[in-house]
Formats: sequence, C-alpha cells, structure tokens
Amino acid sequence: MSIDLGNAPVGTPPTPTEQAQLRTSFGLGAADTVEFGGFVPQSGTTAEIDAITTATVGQVMIDTDRNRSVRFTGAATYDVIGYTSSSTYYVDPQSGDNSTGAVGGLPFLTINGALTQAVADGASPIIVQCLSGFYSEVDALNNISTFASVSIKFDVGSVYYNGSMTGPLFDTTTATLSSLNYIGGQLTWNFGAYGFFKGAASASLTILEIETVPSAPTVGPMFEVTGGRANVLVNGFADYGSSTQPVIVASGDAKVT
Repeated sequence: MSIDLGNAPVGTPPTPTEQAQLRTSFGLGAADTVEFGGFVPQSGTTAEIDAITTATVGQVMIDTDRNRSVRFTGAATYDVIGYTSSSTYYVDPQSGDNSTGAVGGLPFLTINGALTQAVADGASPIIVQCLSGFYSEVDALNNISTFASVSIKFDVGSVYYNGSMTGPLFDTTTATLSSLNYIGGQLTWNFGAYGFFKGAASASLTILEIETVPSAPTVGPMFEVTGGRANVLVNGFADYGSSTQPVIVASGDAKVT
C-alpha cells in the first residue's frame, strides 16, 4: 500500500521523514495519536454466503439473515463463530445441534431443545430466536416447566411444513408456563394438520403472530385459546377456503383480539 501526498509515495512502513510528512499533512503534532476503527467484516445474506466458492481461509463474514458471524475454513465451507446477543437461545433447524447448543452461542436443532437448556440454565427471561429455515417440530413446549417469561420469535424466511403432524406446534397443555409473552414473527405456515397454538395464554397478554397461512389445518383450528388474554395476528394471506376448521377458537375465560 502507498499514500501519495503529492511528493514521493510513502512506503510501508513509512520512514521517520515520511512519518513527519504524514503528520504535517494531517495537521498532527509530534505527540498526537491516530486511532483507526476496528475491522468490520463483510456482510451478506445466508444465500449469498452459501454461494461463495473462492473464500480465503480465516475470512470472517456477518450473516445478516441469521444474525451470526461465520469464519471460512475453506474456499466454500465455514464454521459459525458467534451471534450478536449473549442472552438469546438460537435455533437452526438445518445445522443446529441440541447437544452443542448454548446461550448466545451455537444454535440448537429444535425449539424444545433450546427451551429445555434455558430452563436448566435458570434463564429469566427466556428468549428463543428461531433462525430462517424449514421447521417441522411438533409440540415445542412439551415438558417445559418454568416461572420465567418466555418469548419465541421467528426470523424472516422461516417456514413450517409437517405432513405427518400429530399435534399443535405450540401446546401449553403439555407445559407449565407462568408467562408466555410472544410466539411468532416471520413464520410462514405451509402445512400442518393441527395448527399453530393450543392452550392458555398469559393472564396479562400473549401475542400469537404468524406471517401467512397458505394451507389451513385439517384437524384443529390454527389458534385454540383456552384461557388468558391473547392478541392473534395473521400478517399475510390466510387461505381457509377448503377447510372446515376455524382460524380461532376461544373457550373458557379466554379473551382474544
């Protein structure tokens, strides 16, 4: 690298004479110091990073879709090295691992796996971030018992598909939860017979949110709220033309908006 200030190019490293020339050019005195910003890795979507075939070993990039950093181990291969939140449990349905997942670190394979570890860690609140990908889990709340506030959020690009579904994706009747604040986000419902949510919401308020419902459940409603207070949001298209199941069923002391 060279810096041309109008005289002879300044080499690397600059000589004492060139250092004085640089300081004078920038208006710096002999005691002044210069602090340059830290290294900022390149960024790209998951698809863009996966498409790279000429990376340099050791190159670091930020995955903007999945909120993580990756380090290339070969021209087209990389390892996940970190996420942006140290208090969040991440789920990656493609490459996660329930045996190696950790808070703020490597992702879990399933939502239930992340919740199970969060309960074991004594986390409060419990925040689960579901990274983009294809989900097929059933009863993600199964056997979870905690007094902590629970929030489960899906990144854009998350799609649910399970042709052999045997129960709701989230069923509070198989869990002991005192505060369920939020379930949903950018999840698109592609196929599942038993629906998105069943059971009691929080006494304060639970937000149940889904992006689109292109294929309606055939066995149960999309949202079956048996108690508590819930806001139910379907942000995109909901196709219930070929189904006899309602979008929302509220019973007991449930209050649903």
